[in-house]
Amino acid sequence: MRRGIGGSILWRLGGLCLVLVLVPTSARGALITSIFGKQRLSDQDVIYFTNGDVLRGEATNREITLLTPYARVALPLRKCAGFSLEGSETLGEKVVAINGDSFSGIIEDRLITFRIGGSGAEVPIRKERIRLLLLRRSALETSAAAPQTGSRAFVMANGDRVTGKLSAAGLAVLTEYGEVSVPLSEVESFEVERESGGKVRVRKTVGESVSGMLQTDEFALSLDLGMRLDGVFKDRFLRVESLGASVAAEQQPPTAESVEPGNVLSELPEEAEEPPPPPSVEPTATPSET
Repeated sequence: MRRGIGGSILWRLGGLCLVLVLVPTSARGALITSIFGKQRLSDQDVIYFTNGDVLRGEATNREITLLTPYARVALPLRKCAGFSLEGSETLGEKVVAINGDSFSGIIEDRLITFRIGGSGAEVPIRKERIRLLLLRRSALETSAAAPQTGSRAFVMANGDRVTGKLSAAGLAVLTEYGEVSVPLSEVESFEVERESGGKVRVRKTVGESVSGMLQTDEFALSLDLGMRLDGVFKDRFLRVESLGASVAAEQQPPTAESVEPGNVLSELPEEAEEPPPPPSVEPTATPSET
């Protein structure tokens, strides 16, 4: 293990290098000032292109839709801190929200409409030309990103981490000695074994534990960001825990079994924190697709 750029942690598992972009749970509710090794600006969005070009201005899309392995997620653009398209070939495009939630999969939007700073020209840019998009930060994000009362941390099987509430009264677990219902208010955490067809181990707030087959196949998640994800299948979860318990868990290394092809990204090079200043000659933009 070693530290990478932007607070990321690099784990080498055999011949694979896994890059984890960490936004610690303890920092939730605090302003995210940098992601992907880059500083977010306070007045402009910044696009980093695959060819090395950099543009400042404003992304004008209303939302970004991401198809993850567990749900289709429509994120209002201004609830995002930024996104990376560097994992496109391995289904690892990543979006980081202003509250630290992270989503990975495939961004379905083909175009990002960008208003160039200075000239004010709006150009549609194909997502294939974009490496990173960092959205401007705002002090208003601090309150908007604060965890809600009763929220939990959901660690998904693909490595995503989101916060919200489980829309269920409790968990029904078929144990070796019969079916046991555990009210959600008594659940400290639970882990799902994906290869066992839904076997779960539930840890209760009173120190007890229950293990067996999870009887409920699908769940609905009400995210702190304001969206609801319906029909999330039980084996799409890896771990569900209280926000306090998830702080220590974030520091645990991934196992070889937890690494899937879609989660593997190449190691990123060191880069400057601030984007270079815009060129003195404004680019000439046409409304045609870039």
